[in-house]
Amino acid sequence: MLAVVVVSGHARASLRVFVTKHLHPYKYDYRREWLRVVRTMDADSGQRSLADRAVAALGQLVDADLGGLWLLQDGQFVPVGGEMAGSLARAQPADPQFVAALCRSEWIIDLHDARAGDGGTESLVVPAWLLEQKRARLVVPLLQETRLIGLLTLGGTLAEHALGWEDIDLLRAAGRQLSSYVALESAARKLSEAQQFEAYNR
Repeated sequence: MLAVVVVSGHARASLRVFVTKHLHPYKYDYRREWLRVVRTMDADSGQRSLADRAVAALGQLVDADLGGLWLLQDGQFVPVGGEMAGSLARAQPADPQFVAALCRSEWIIDLHDARAGDGGTESLVVPAWLLEQKRARLVVPLLQETRLIGLLTLGGTLAEHALGWEDIDLLRAAGRQLSSYVALESAARKLSEAQQFEAYNR
């Protein structure tokens, strides 16, 4: 085991994470951070769009002041809000292999590393349209169970920070929570449209 740890860089990295997780105090008060995400998503829901609240909720975790929400619809990532996915942004094709890799790994993509040639996993090839977003630093997948429903890009001031395992774990957990809000709003919108069609037919 000692020889493997000495020779293998991956084994050394895994050992450092294990020691940090179990022998060092946590960086975050997870209860407080979780409540902060929920409060941000619930606050001003009548005035601010879902995308703006989602960007603010995740951005505050890593000191990001920019972001954008992209929803996966009919084989495309459709921009729905946030400064990086505003009215001037265009829908982008969703590569099935990229979507499948995110569903398997739930990987938080660091675009700085991806642009430098280190995408994180061999099976995950970051699409060119994401790499071309120069202001974006992170891509957080939004998954509901095992289904990818969208992406949230983050950038801005966090470019100065190096993310550790706690940041990644917290972003993953918060992304799961945001997926529930996105799915709920989508279901409510479809129900409203169905009721309008029913009223029109009557």
